[in-house]
Amino acid sequence: MKLMVLAPLLIAVGPLHAVVLSLVYSLASSAYPIIGFLLASSLSYLPRYERAIKVAGAAVMILIGVYMMVNESLLYASPRGD
Repeated sequence: MKLMVLAPLLIAVGPLHAVVLSLVYSLASSAYPIIGFLLASSLSYLPRYERAIKVAGAAVMILIGVYMMVNESLLYASPRGD
C-alpha cells in the first residue's frame, strides 16, 4: 500500500524532491512507532491512572479516525474549484 502511494508521487516530482519526500516518509514511519512505545512504557510509572490513560488514548484515536473519514469524504464529495 505504501508503495502504491509513494511511487506515483516520487515519479511526479523532481529528483531532489523525491529524495526529500523519501527521507521525510522514512523518518515519520520510524518516529511514530518509537513515540508510541515510549508513551506506552511510561504507563508503568503511572499504574494508578493506567486505565484512564488507555481509555483517553483510545478515545483520541477514535475521534481522529472519525475526523479523518468525515474530512476526506467531504473533500471528495464537494466540487473542486480547479
